[in-house]
Order: sequence, then structure tokens, then C-alpha cells
Amino acid sequence: MASTESERFVRKARAEYDGYLLIEDEYIKESFRVIYENSRDMNEEIEALKTQNSDLTARLTAAETNITTHAH
Repeated sequence: MASTESERFVRKARAEYDGYLLIEDEYIKESFRVIYENSRDMNEEIEALKTQNSDLTARLTAAETNITTHAH
């Protein structure tokens, strides 16, 4: 699930991306499209890393709890 910041970024990027149609230079237009696509991909990767971090944090907490409750 995307965070509020990420959702705002995507909305803003989408609005800017939609405006790229007004650009007449094909090189600039293609560059804009590539930047937008790369930004979207990076945002998806960031969200995946946040999820992975949360999962690893939960596993570490569970392991620490297990170690402290089974200490001799």
C-alpha cells in the first residue's frame, strides 16, 4: 500500500506527465516520459523496500523476544 507521500508524488507526477503532450520537441517529450516511468518504478521499489523493512523488523523483534524468554 502506498503511503500518503507516495500517492501525492504520483498524482503530481501524473499531472506533469499528462502535460508533456504539449511539448513539441520529440527528444524532450521522450526524455520526460522516461523520467516519469523511472520515477514510478523507483516509487514502487521504495514501497517494496518499506514493506520488506517492516517484515524484517517484526521478525527481528520476534527473535529477540524468543531469545530473552528462553534464556537460561
